[in-house]
Order: sequence, then structure tokens, then C-alpha cells
Amino acid sequence: MDQSDQREHFIPFRKTDIATMCVEDGKVASVDGEPFSNFCDILQSIIHFEFHERIERLKDLYAPFDPTGDTRPLVTHSPGDRDALQKALVVELEGVLAKANYTRVSKEELNHALSEESVFRVQLHTDLDDFAELILFRRGQRRRQETIPIWGGLRKRVIDVDYFERVAIYVRFKDAPVADPAAKPSRQPTSVPGSTVLKLFQNIPRADLEMLFPNVDVRMKLTDRAMIGVPAVLGAFGILAKLGASLLVVWLVLAFWLGLTSSEPKAIDSAQLIALGLGVFTLVMYLLRQYGRFKNRKIQFMKALADNLYFKNLDNNAGVFHHLIDAAEEEECKEAVLAYVFLRAAGDGGITEAALDSAVEKWFAERWKISLDFEVDDALAKLARLGIAVERDGKWHAEPLPRALEKLDERWDHFFVFAQDRA
Repeated sequence: MDQSDQREHFIPFRKTDIATMCVEDGKVASVDGEPFSNFCDILQSIIHFEFHERIERLKDLYAPFDPTGDTRPLVTHSPGDRDALQKALVVELEGVLAKANYTRVSKEELNHALSEESVFRVQLHTDLDDFAELILFRRGQRRRQETIPIWGGLRKRVIDVDYFERVAIYVRFKDAPVADPAAKPSRQPTSVPGSTVLKLFQNIPRADLEMLFPNVDVRMKLTDRAMIGVPAVLGAFGILAKLGASLLVVWLVLAFWLGLTSSEPKAIDSAQLIALGLGVFTLVMYLLRQYGRFKNRKIQFMKALADNLYFKNLDNNAGVFHHLIDAAEEEECKEAVLAYVFLRAAGDGGITEAALDSAVEKWFAERWKISLDFEVDDALAKLARLGIAVERDGKWHAEPLPRALEKLDERWDHFFVFAQDRA
């Protein structure tokens, strides 16, 4: 699997691996005799506690819109309150996705995906106007080769396919419309009007983003229709040719009865009627069989799509928050650890933000063959907020490990401060 040239903030290693990589590469020496693992443990605990507050806030904001919720609402929100909660939910969700180093799918990317040919050799159609709001986020873009059949499966072709490792989708359905007998049937029969759906997927081809939408419609390509339609039409003409004589006699009788002709036709005997009936029955059964083939072909396409989504779906609705929060915690920990380690490695003289950014990215590129865009400003902001790094005269300095552990421990001890503690 080849990595895409597009650099992302996402660091494709686990936080425990990052700590191990720093130690084994000599970035972390035995600093003041304090184990580096203690620093990583308390840092992870602090970040985990802070994100616990965020997931509780997300769950509270999402509860009025969750179509799969199994709890009873305590209050009924007015339309104005629901709009305010919806906006707050989107802001909070986008914040968590940014912390997890997800990138929002732009309108240009989405339009490009809608116009690209599907990797699964099916034609997908979706109507974006069916949704009141649609937001897509993706993370981890990679490219790999896929073998696809061509010429009806007689030959195969190898193509390069861009995949998104993770795709998060937020869909808000429109409110229930006023009943209109002339309105077209909804393509979302299982959706709850006004509800909000969250889904998380893995390994999604960039060209097939639309297959994630709840209103996607599978259609047959022109070549697939031709493979079924052309033989069906030719077969129907063959049957009609065999019935030609009998049909001509029937037409002459009907024309005489309707006054379209004055010449009296030849009488139809019972043998001709039986032959005509059998022929018409054969034609009807043939047409029904061809229609069944058409429907079965479409069902095969839908099954292929459903099978792919079954194994690519990671979570739904409120469960998505747990995945995203965990991913955000991982990214925040990795960035903080890397920033602290490289600040300490720079020595007491400190290092500029640009130099720190370059050092981390160069280390990943040369040592681990990974091209990424280290989010240095966010990493330094975390260290400064925790009180273990400071900027002086344009350079950043990190506290020695023993002092950093003291400050982190003090912060942990004062997460809950009650009246008796302050007395």
C-alpha cells in the first residue's frame, strides 16, 4: 500500500508506540533518573479526563435528535431550542473531529467523488437535496492497486485507487413535509424526519463516498442493461416471428369487427387459437423471466454494496462519539509527547516553533518513512496550558522531567476542589 502525497496531521502510530519509538531511538535519555513512562501515564490520564467532559457534552446535545435512543426525554424542546442545540452539536462535533486530526471533505472533493466511476462497478445515485444538512470528514488517505474486471469479465485491469482510512458522516434529515398526495415517495423510508444520523466507516474509496449516504440508489450501467436487454429483445422478436401468422389472422378479424376493412377474414379454427394462446403464454413468460433477470442483477449490485458497507461500518449515532473521542485522545497525547521530547532534546537553549515542526517531520520522514504535517502549534499550546513548556524570546523551552511530573501531578490533584479543600 503506497502512501498518498497529500500530507495530513494524522500520526499513523499508537500513542504507546510513539513513546517506545522515542525511547528506542535515543530521543529520551535517563533524564534525572525519572522514568519517562510516568510522564506518559499521567499526561494520558489528564487528557482522558478532559475529553470525558467533552463526550458527556456531546451526548447531551445529541440526545434530542438520536433516532435510536432508548431513554425518555425529560423536557420537550421548542423548535428554537432544537435549532440552537443542533448548531452547538455541530460546533462541538467539528471540534472533536479536528482534535482527532480529521479533515472536512470539501464541496469540490464531494463533487469529484460523485462524478468518478465506482470502484465496485455499480452506478450509484444520490440526491443531496434530500438532506437538511450533510457533513463529511475523512482521515488517512492512502493509495493501493485494485484489479477490476472489464469486457464483461473477459479481461482484468489494474488501477490505482485512493482510499480514506476513516470517514465520518453527519446527516440531518429534513422535517416532515406537509402531506401532499402528489409528492414522490421518500427514498428514506426508515428515517425519522428531523432526526440526525452519525456514522463512522473505514477504508472507503474516494470515488465511492456517495455509497455512505442513507438515500443512495443503485442503478445499472448502460453496459449491464445492454447485456440483459439486447438478448431479451432479440429473443422476443424470435417468439413474435413464430406467432406472426396467427397474429395476422387475429388482426384481420379485429379489423373487420372494428370496421377498418370490408373484406371478411378467414375463420380461425381451434388449432390456431390453441397455438396462438400457447405462443402468447410463452411470450409473457419470457418477458417475466427477463424482468426477473433484470431485478436479480440489480439485487446483486445492492448486495455487493451492502456487503461492503457491512464490513466497513465502525459505529453509528451516539457510539460514534466514543470512537472519535478515543481517536482525539490518541492524537492529543501523541502530539504532546512528541513536542515535549523534542523540546527536551533541543537542550536548555530552546528551539523555535518552526524548527521544532521541522525536526519532528524530518524524524518521521527519515527514520520511519512517513510524510506528515505535524500540528506543532496545537502541540505547543497543550504543553503551555499544562504548564510544562513556555515561550521566551521566540524560543520554546520544556520543563525538566522531574518538574514536569510535579506540575502534571498537581494539576491532576486539583481537578476536583471542594469547599473543605479550599478552607
